[in-house]
Amino acid sequence: AYTLYVDYLAEKRQASLAEAAVLLGTRPPVVHEYFATFNGFALRLAADDAVSLAAALTDVQHVELERLLQPAGDLIGAQAVWNGLNGLSASMGEGMVVGVMDTGVDSASAAFAETSGDGYVHQNPLGAGNYLGICDPNNAGSGETAPYDPAATCNAKLIGMWTYVSAGIAPMDEGHGTAVASIAAGNLHTVNWTVASGSILRNMSGVAPHANIISYKVCNTFGCPSSSVAAASDQAVHDGVDVLVAALVASAMKTHHFMDDTDALQLLALRDAGVFVSKPVGNMGPNLMSVDMFAELPWATSVGAVSSGVDNAVNLTLSNATMASSTFVGFGINGMALSDALLVFAKNMPAQPNATGEPRFCIGAFHNLTFHGEIVVCERGAASPVDVGYAVKVAGAAGVILAQASGQGMDSLTADEYPLPGLNIDYQSYVDLEAYFNQSLGLAMATISTSYPAMRMGRRDVLASMSARGPGLNFMGHVPAPNLVGVGDVLGTGQQQGSSSTAMPLMGTSYAAAQVAGAAALLKSVRAWNVAELESALLLSAVPVTTDGTTAATPFEAGSGRVDVTRAAQMGFVLDVTTEQYLMANPRIGGRISELNVPSIGGMCLVNSTCTWTRTISSRLIGEDVNYTVTASSGADFTVTVTPDFFTLTAGGNQVLTVTATVTNATQMYQYGMITVAPTTATTYTDGHFPVAVAVAMSDLPATLTIPARRGGGQWVRGGISITGDLAAMTMTMLSTKAETMNVHLMSQETHDFPALTINGGTDILAVDVSMSTSMMVGLMIKYAPNMSAPMMTVCDDSHRMGWMRQCVIRSPVPGMYVVSVVNQNAMAMAMPDRIMVAVSTLSNASMGVLSHTLVAPQKNSSLLELTVRWGQPTLRTGDVLFGWLRVSEGSMVKADTLIRVVREVDPVTFSFTGTPRPNSSLHVTLTVKPNLHNQDANVNVTNILPFGLSYIGTPTASAGTVSMMGPMLEWVGMMRAGTSPSFDTTDSVVSGCPGAWANMGGSPNAMMSSRSGRPSAWRFFPCATPPCPYDTISFMGNNYDTLFISDKGYLQLGNVNFAEGLNAAQPQLIPSMKPPKPLIAGLWADLKVVYNETTGTGIRTWMDNQMIIVEYRGVQTSSVSNPVVDFQIQLMKQPTPGHPQVIIVFNNISNAADLPSTATIGVDSGMGIGVAYVNQASAQGLSDGLAVCFNFVPNDVRIEFDIMFDPFVLRDVPNPVTNYLYHSSDLPYSRPAVVATPIRIQGATYVAKGIRDDPILLRKEWIAVTPDSTLMNTVTPMKVDGFRRHAGTIMLKLAEDEGMTCAGTAPGSPEIPSMPSTVGPVSAVGQYRVCFMHRNDWEPTQTVLRVLNETYCVAQVFVIPDDLPGETSWEITGGGSVIGSGTIGRQDVMLMPSANPYTFTITDAGGNGLCCANGQGSYLVTVDGLPAGGGATFSFNSSASLTCRRGDGGALYEGTHSCDGLLSLRPRHCGCYYRRGVSTNVYNLPRDAPSWMVKGQGTDARVANQGCCNVNTPVRRGYQLSGSEEWGLCSFDVTL
Repeated sequence: AYTLYVDYLAEKRQASLAEAAVLLGTRPPVVHEYFATFNGFALRLAADDAVSLAAALTDVQHVELERLLQPAGDLIGAQAVWNGLNGLSASMGEGMVVGVMDTGVDSASAAFAETSGDGYVHQNPLGAGNYLGICDPNNAGSGETAPYDPAATCNAKLIGMWTYVSAGIAPMDEGHGTAVASIAAGNLHTVNWTVASGSILRNMSGVAPHANIISYKVCNTFGCPSSSVAAASDQAVHDGVDVLVAALVASAMKTHHFMDDTDALQLLALRDAGVFVSKPVGNMGPNLMSVDMFAELPWATSVGAVSSGVDNAVNLTLSNATMASSTFVGFGINGMALSDALLVFAKNMPAQPNATGEPRFCIGAFHNLTFHGEIVVCERGAASPVDVGYAVKVAGAAGVILAQASGQGMDSLTADEYPLPGLNIDYQSYVDLEAYFNQSLGLAMATISTSYPAMRMGRRDVLASMSARGPGLNFMGHVPAPNLVGVGDVLGTGQQQGSSSTAMPLMGTSYAAAQVAGAAALLKSVRAWNVAELESALLLSAVPVTTDGTTAATPFEAGSGRVDVTRAAQMGFVLDVTTEQYLMANPRIGGRISELNVPSIGGMCLVNSTCTWTRTISSRLIGEDVNYTVTASSGADFTVTVTPDFFTLTAGGNQVLTVTATVTNATQMYQYGMITVAPTTATTYTDGHFPVAVAVAMSDLPATLTIPARRGGGQWVRGGISITGDLAAMTMTMLSTKAETMNVHLMSQETHDFPALTINGGTDILAVDVSMSTSMMVGLMIKYAPNMSAPMMTVCDDSHRMGWMRQCVIRSPVPGMYVVSVVNQNAMAMAMPDRIMVAVSTLSNASMGVLSHTLVAPQKNSSLLELTVRWGQPTLRTGDVLFGWLRVSEGSMVKADTLIRVVREVDPVTFSFTGTPRPNSSLHVTLTVKPNLHNQDANVNVTNILPFGLSYIGTPTASAGTVSMMGPMLEWVGMMRAGTSPSFDTTDSVVSGCPGAWANMGGSPNAMMSSRSGRPSAWRFFPCATPPCPYDTISFMGNNYDTLFISDKGYLQLGNVNFAEGLNAAQPQLIPSMKPPKPLIAGLWADLKVVYNETTGTGIRTWMDNQMIIVEYRGVQTSSVSNPVVDFQIQLMKQPTPGHPQVIIVFNNISNAADLPSTATIGVDSGMGIGVAYVNQASAQGLSDGLAVCFNFVPNDVRIEFDIMFDPFVLRDVPNPVTNYLYHSSDLPYSRPAVVATPIRIQGATYVAKGIRDDPILLRKEWIAVTPDSTLMNTVTPMKVDGFRRHAGTIMLKLAEDEGMTCAGTAPGSPEIPSMPSTVGPVSAVGQYRVCFMHRNDWEPTQTVLRVLNETYCVAQVFVIPDDLPGETSWEITGGGSVIGSGTIGRQDVMLMPSANPYTFTITDAGGNGLCCANGQGSYLVTVDGLPAGGGATFSFNSSASLTCRRGDGGALYEGTHSCDGLLSLRPRHCGCYYRRGVSTNVYNLPRDAPSWMVKGQGTDARVANQGCCNVNTPVRRGYQLSGSEEWGLCSFDVTL
C-alpha cells in the first residue's frame, strides 16, 4: 500500500510538471522533489514564471519563494528579526559594531566586503575613510601593539584591525578568527567548500550581517597572552564596540579570588561601558566541572554548544524509459553531481579470482576495470565508508551508494566524504531501491546530486559532546554555568582564495559564542535595553535542549537553553543588575552570587530546611500592562514555589518574585527545577523561564572553621550542628598536621618567593595562611608548574582585599611544583621592613594526628549535634597553625567536608613594665590576663619568677582573683569566665544596666545608602576612614576585624568571610547558629526593605569617630508594609571599654507595633557557637520607642600590678639582659601550661672592679655570690660563682667547719682541695658550713653558708582529667596510712614524701562510690605541673594491674597497691628539697632552660630509692630564704616517683 501511495504521489507530481511544461513551453529544471512530509517539488524559475504557474496549475495549492536558511543565523530565529517583528523595526544589525577577540581575520574574505551579497552597502560609523588599528595612519603602535600597516585593507564593513601578540605580525588569520567573525556578523556571501569529490557552493551569512566589525588579534600559534587580551579589552571600550565575542578559554582552575582577576574586572568594565561580551565555556566536555574559569562570572555571558540538526543531504534519482522516476534522500558530502549512470548492485556481481572480500561489501572483491562508470550499490560492513568509496573508484565505478544493514534507519546515517559522487542510505531505502532496480529489469539509470543542507529529525538542539559542563569549580553549583547554548556545528567562512571565499565545517563553543554575540547585536539594534537586561532577555527566552534527543539537559549542561532571537525580542519583561551590585556580590568581600538579580536560581540548600531567593522583573513597555501567571516544576525530593503566582506587571513597573525551595531527601548532589512566567492573555510577548539548580547540603558545618588558641593545648566545643542521615552509620575521618611556618621581612611593595614545594600524588589539601604580620596589608599567591622547567601559573591569588589575614586552600592539588609568594602591600613600611609569617601545610592520609574530635548528640534523640575539637601541642607558638580536614560520610555520600584551622594567637598572659631598668631603680610591672577565648570557664594559675638581682617591693594588687608573694615568686589564681559569653540588659529593666539612648548623628553623615526593595544587599564599611586611626580594627568577642558589612536586612557582619551560598540572609536565624552570616550584630534582623529618599532622609546612615561606629536604619519598611515602620541605631564601640556596653541597639519612631516583623532576631553571635539574643527568631512587636538593648560580652582583662627593685650590688657577671619567667596554666580540658620569657636589659649599669684583686674584704663581702646554699649529705655539690670576671686558672672552693668568716678547718668528709673545680663535698655530717674560695693562694670566705640536709620532700601540682566521668568526681592519694593528697578534678598541690611509699590512688563519684567500668577498666589522665604524667601517658586501670573492682553496698572503687613508680608514673619537672623539719610549701617552676637535676641516692632508708639533691656536674641556681633562719634550696630535676 505504501509503495502504491508513493507511486500515486509521483504520478500527481509528474502531471503537474507536464502541465507546467505546456504553460511555459519547456520543462522547468527540477531541483528537488518531496513526497514524505508534503507532495511537491522545487523548480528553478524566473519570478514572473513562478507567478504565472501559481495562478494556472490545477493541483498546486501554494507557491513560495525559496528563502536563504542559515545554520548560523536562522536556526536561532534571526531571520524574523531581519524582516521586522511585531512592530519592531527590521534589522540585520545596522549601526552595531561587533568586536572579535581572536586570531585575526582574513580581510579579503567576501564575508567582510564593503558591499554585502544582498546588495547592502555598509556605512562606516567612524566616517568615510576612517579606520582603526593597523588601518589607521595615525597609529604609531607601542610595545607589541602593531602600528599602521599600509598593506592592511579595511573598509566600511571591517572598520578596524588591531594586532597585539607581536609587533609586525599581520592580522591575517589561519581560519578560526575569520570563522568566528563571519558567524557573528559576516555578510551574506557565497562560499566554495572544497571536498574530496569536488566543491560545494553555499550561501552564508552571519547572524547580524549588516553590523560593522573590528578585529582584535590577541592569539598566535602559541596561545593568547593575557596582556594582549587586556590591551584588546581596553581598546574595545575606547572603540565603542557594542558586542564583543571573546572566543578564548581560561583554564578551569579553582581560585578563591577569580572575580578579582584582571581579566574578570575588565569584563566587568566592558559591561559597565555597555558592551555585551559573549565567551565560550570551552570544549572539554562531556566531563563535569569542565567549564572555563570565567564561566561563573555573572557579568559575561558564557556559552555552550548544541547541534544544529542540519546535515548534508544528497538526492538519488532513479529513472527508466518505461517507469516513473523515483527520488531517494541520503546523506553525504558530495561536491560533484553525477547524471544518468547505470545502477548496479555489488552483491549481484560475480566473485573475482583471488578476491579477499564478499562482493556485497565491495572491499577486496573487485579488480581494476571491473566497472565502467556505473554507480555501485554496496552494503555496510566493517570497513569505513571512505575505504568503500576508494575501492569502487579504483575498480572503475563513477559513483557509490552505501546502504545500511537491516534495521538501521535514517537516524543512523552519517554524511561521509567520498572521493567520488556518493551517499549513504538507510535500509528501507535500500529495499525500495532494489525493488525499482528489479522492476526496471536491471536497466535503472541513477543521478546523484551535490550535497545540500537539510534538517535531521531528532538531531536539532542536542547538546554537543565536546561542550564543557558545569558546575564551575569556584562556586560548586551555586551559579548555573554555562548561561545558555548556541549552535556549535556550522559551515564557517575560511580564507579567501582569489575571488572565492572558502568554507569549512566547524564544531565548537567558540562558534556558538559567536552566534550568541550576533544575536545580542541584533537584539541591541531593536531594543533599548542595557546589557544586563539584554542578557536576561536572551536567557529568559532560550528554548530547552536535550543531551540525547530525549533527555532534558540540566542547567549545568545547557544553562537556560538554546538562544532564540525571535523569542528574545518579544520578551515583555527583563531583569537588571548594576555594576555596584556585581561588585558587592563578590564572596571575598562577603557577597553572595546567588542573590544577584539574574534569570536563574542557584545556591545551596540544607536538607529539610527552606531556602529563599528574590528576583525583581521589570517592564520596559510603554503604556501596556501585562498579566502573568507563575508556575514551578521540580523533582520528587525537591519542591519549588513562587509567590505571587499571578500578578499584573504595569507598564514600566517592577514585580518582586519570592522563590522558596525545600529539599526533602539527600539522594543526589544537585536538584533541578524550572520556573515559568507566562502571559495569561493572547499577546505577542514570550514566556520567560528561570532554571533552578540547587546544591544539596548535608550539613551546615562551614567549609572552613577557624579556632583561636592561646595555649598549646585545649578543646573547642560547638553545638547546634545539623547533619542529615543516620549518625550511627556515619564515618568520620580527621587528617591533621602542624603547619610549617616561614618568616620573611619585607619592605613596602617588596615580594618574596619561598622555596618551591614539591607535591606528589595522594595529597588531599595544600593550605597556606598568612598567620602573623606586622604589615596591615599583605598579598598571598600560590604559583604552580608541572616541573621546574615549565612556566609558573598562578593558581590562587588572595591579594585584592583589605587587611593582612590571607588564606589559599587547594583541594586535590595536581602533582608538581608549588611556590608560595607574599607581597608587603603596606604603603607605610618605607623605613623599616615588616615581618610576615606564612604557615604551609599539606594534608594526606599520612598526616600525623595533632587534632582529635568527637561529633555526638549531647542529648538523647537530639537532631542537633555537638562538635568537639581537641589539640595538645606544648611547643605551639604565636602564629603557629594546626590544620585539620574533617570529613563525615555515610556510605559513599560525603555529608560534611570541613577544613579546621587552630591558630595560636598571642599569649593569654603578658608581662610589661614601665620605668628604666637601672641599678637602684624600680620598675612598675603589669601582668595582664587576657579574656578567655574558649566557650568554657577556666581556673587560671599565673606564677612569675624574678631573675637574680631583682626583688619585689611592697604588696602586689590584682583586679580580680587572689595574689600572693614569696621570695622571687609571685602567684595569682582566679576564675576567667568564658570570654565570648555575652550578656544583655535593656533600658526597660527594673534596675537598668543599659545607658543606651538615641544618638543625634548630625546633618552630615558620611554615607547614605539604600537597597533594592525585597532583595538582600550589603555595603562594605571600614572602621578606619582616614588613616592613621587609633583603632583601625573592631575588637568583637575576642577577635579583631578590619571590615564591617552593613546589610539592609538589619544586621552588621564583621570580617571578610566567604559565605556558604544559598543560605538566605533575609530570613532571621536563631542565635547562636552555625549558619552564615557570622559573626554578626543583629539590630533588627528581618525581611526588611530600606528605601532611599534623600528628601525624607530614609535609608542607611553611618557615623564614626575614633572610638565608635553608629549605623542608623531610618524609615525601614517590611516585606508586607510599604510605609516606614521603625528607625533603629546600632552603636558599636570599636574596642571594649570598661563599664560601658560594646553594642547598644536603640529603637525609635515605631509607627505601629503591629506592623513590626512577626519574625525577627535581635542579638549578637560570635560565629564560634557563642551568642545571645533579646529577640530570637520571634515576634518583634513588643518593641517600643526609646527601648535600648545593651550587649556586653568581652570581660575586662585581669591586671596584676607590682613593683620590683634592682639589687644595689648587681654584679658585672650577671647576664645582661636578665630574663623574667612567667608561667601560666588553666584547668581547661587538654590545656597545656605555657611560659613567657621577657628579657630586661639593664641600662647604664657600670660595675667598677676596684679592689677586686687587692681588697679581699671587699671582694668577699660585696662582690662574690656562690650558689646553691643547700645540699644533702654525702653529695658532691656543684657550685656556681658569680660576681667577678674569670681570670686565668680555676676557681677552687672548699667548705669550712665554722660559719664564721675565717675559713678555718674543713668540713667532715670533704677534702681541703676539691677533686673537681667548682665543686664541694661530699660532706658526711649534717650542719652549716662556710663556702670559701682560693684567692692568691689563700682561702677567702664568701657570703654563702651551705646547709647540708638529710632528707627530701617533693611537692607536685597534680591534675586528674578523666576521659568521661559523670557529676562531681573526687580523687585522693594515700600512703603510709595517711592521705597524701586529695581533691576534685583539676589542680591540686600534693607533697609526696618518700616515707609514704607505697601509694594508693582512688577516684570516687559525688556519692563517695568508687567508679568501675563494665569490664573493670577505666582511663584517667594524670598530670604534674600541668604536664601529662609519664610524658603524656594515660594512667589506666587495666587487668594487668593489681586492682580490685567492687560493686554493691561496699561501694565500687578502683584501688591500686602499686609502688609509687608503678602506680602513677608521675614525672614532675620540679620538686623542692627540704630539711627534715618537714617544712612544706608550694614548689614553683623554674625556667624550662634552667638546669635539670637528678636526685642522687644516699641515706639508709631502703624504701627511698632516690634521695638527695643536686648532681655533681651542673651548676645550680642561687637559693632563696624562705622565712627567718629556715633556709632552703631549690632543685629542678626529673624524677620517677
